[in-house]
Amino acid sequence: MTNLQEARDRMFRNIIGISDENPILTENLPDYTTNLGNLKTVVSELRVAAEEQKIDTKGVTRYKLQLRNQLNTLGADNARKLTAYARLTNNQELLGKANYCASDFVRSIDYSIKDYAEIIYDCAEPIIDQLARFGITAATQSEFRSAIDEYFDAMASPALVKINRIQATEKIVKLIDTGNTCVANMAAAVETIRLSEPIFYLGFKTAQKVTVRGRVKLSVKGQTFDANDEPLPRVTMTVTLNGAIVLVKKTSANGGFNIKSLPTGTYQFTFKKAGYGDQTVVVNVNDGEMTRVKVKMINV
Repeated sequence: MTNLQEARDRMFRNIIGISDENPILTENLPDYTTNLGNLKTVVSELRVAAEEQKIDTKGVTRYKLQLRNQLNTLGADNARKLTAYARLTNNQELLGKANYCASDFVRSIDYSIKDYAEIIYDCAEPIIDQLARFGITAATQSEFRSAIDEYFDAMASPALVKINRIQATEKIVKLIDTGNTCVANMAAAVETIRLSEPIFYLGFKTAQKVTVRGRVKLSVKGQTFDANDEPLPRVTMTVTLNGAIVLVKKTSANGGFNIKSLPTGTYQFTFKKAGYGDQTVVVNVNDGEMTRVKVKMINV
């Protein structure tokens, strides 16, 4: 999971924790119990999806290579033994079918190796009772058969692991969205006891905060441009919330600006520069998320 997804997961767990500690307060809130149950399901499924996302494709690939090398060795060895038998018994048909050398296996693609091995195995089966003195027996055939089957299964493993990881990543995105919806519904219900249960209300709001570990939260990132989409530097930016000025700053030499750790809310960003018309943009900031803003200034 990403840092933000992990932060959301922690928030979900915090919400579940404070809810389970206060069942008497929450059991009669509108749809709260249903949403809490759904949130617990989300957290449980997130744990599974996160583990699936961590499966190491490199380890699976190494295992496949190990099996390939094993099959190369057995296939080339059995081919040599069958070729020797065919030459000594003047079996030209068998000689034509089984005359593979070690380099044929090494140079071949995955499925060709399996095909060569299958041919060698099938050639030996009907005459197995005649091959013991050449070192091919029912026991060695059984070992060869197992090596073929294991390699065939392993050929698909890296691709399947990759597909599973992609599916797990997509599932995590959907689960986070579902969890966010559950929390939003629960938060709406908690508003009904804001005055009557202020301690629980504040505890819930604290649990609802998303904290991303290991980095400073970047709330808004943006850039100002002129009418030709060229970066416009040194534009004065005023940020207000409910009519109160939060900060005033200028954009950088390339028109860029970053704002860290803005509380959740709906802000007005007003941009001013001599020779250009003022531009005002409404920006919604959600805790733990970054909002991107692109502003085009028009000459006057």
